Amino acid sequence: MRFFVGAAAVAAAVSTLLAAPAVADSGEQEIRAVLDAMNSSYNRTDFAGFAAHVCADMLQGAAFAAGWYESRKVDGPTRITVESVSTRGDDAVAHVRFQAGGNNRTFDVDFLREGSQWKACQYHPTQSA
Repeated sequence: MRFFVGAAAVAAAVSTLLAAPAVADSGEQEIRAVLDAMNSSYNRTDFAGFAAHVCADMLQGAAFAAGWYESRKVDGPTRITVESVSTRGDDAVAHVRFQAGGNNRTFDVDFLREGSQWKACQYHPTQSA
């Protein structure tokens, strides 16, 4: 998805505390659910639904929304596969494959817990397939 590449970088605070295994499992499930909700919102062209799962810093300014709509227009519907999720305290990284049309791309998506919710904060393209 193009908007992921052009999204403004957000500095993620790195936690030095390790999560207990039960918390990590819960965090992984929550992040997978967030990614599914984001993809569903993207496919419905529901910016507000998508933005509800994004860190507040990424939503600053009109450029993010404009890029999101342009990306949605070009991409069409997408499918995602969450290949892995690694949690550590209030930080997490998900390795996700996005498929749109004939294009496949993978991203590492950084997450932070904002309040009680996981939010996507930064996207790092990893490879094209």
